[in-house]
Amino acid sequence: MAELRKTESGSRNVYETVKSNLAAAIKSSGPTPLHEAISKVLGEFSITQQQYFGGAFIGEHCHKLLRSCGDIIDKCCVLMKSPEYRDPSQKESTLNESIDLEMEHIKDLMTIFNHIAILIRRIQPLSPLEIDDLCKFCKRFGEDYRTYFPKSPIPPKLHILESHVPDYVKSFGVLGLFSEDLIERCHHINKIFDRIYSAIKEFEKREESKQKREEGANLVEVTKIKSEVEQSSRRSTTDNNQKQVLKRKEEKVTIERENIKRVKNLENNNIS
Repeated sequence: MAELRKTESGSRNVYETVKSNLAAAIKSSGPTPLHEAISKVLGEFSITQQQYFGGAFIGEHCHKLLRSCGDIIDKCCVLMKSPEYRDPSQKESTLNESIDLEMEHIKDLMTIFNHIAILIRRIQPLSPLEIDDLCKFCKRFGEDYRTYFPKSPIPPKLHILESHVPDYVKSFGVLGLFSEDLIERCHHINKIFDRIYSAIKEFEKREESKQKREEGANLVEVTKIKSEVEQSSRRSTTDNNQKQVLKRKEEKVTIERENIKRVKNLENNNIS
């Protein structure tokens, strides 16, 4: 038992040392000029990397990234080829070909994954044709990933996407109902209530107050008043606003059509 405790303590010390060294390395290295330039490109599409998890993206920003992946990657290619960020020790033509090839691979994967993300988040039952498309996209994504990056290990989530998602969607007909979106929403609301009732120190009383608040918000009378207030305070839509909304919808439809066309071209090229 003493030996076990000693081993456990030693493992914990090694873990803490590695963790502190890694944090120090990340802090000392900081963002490179190219990283900052790419962040500005993402900012043009209202996409911002968060400070946690090494620069993660929130859900909505992930969807924007997938929807506009073609334009974003094209702009990043231009940046990576510019003399300001290029490695002077490498031959320009060779480097440009390598950048084009790698970024084209990433663009293909993101285009396919965008279609997967759209179907996988749907909460309405998928049609047989949509289920068949989702299974094909999952299989295609796994095959292309291995082809484009043969030396990269297969992440567990890619294995789930490729090997298990098709079976799940065939069994249940829909996957959006089993996503974490609703849980994340409840977590967000719970954090708001925690701030509101933070002055109540006793846990039981605080949770009781939160529960009463939630029950009161679901009353028919309260819901009716909230609806009336929202209608009365809603700003009238001007012609310019309507034009902007229609323009955004048209741009979204155009991007979706281009993505679908791109996937079909990829499939035709593989068949030929």
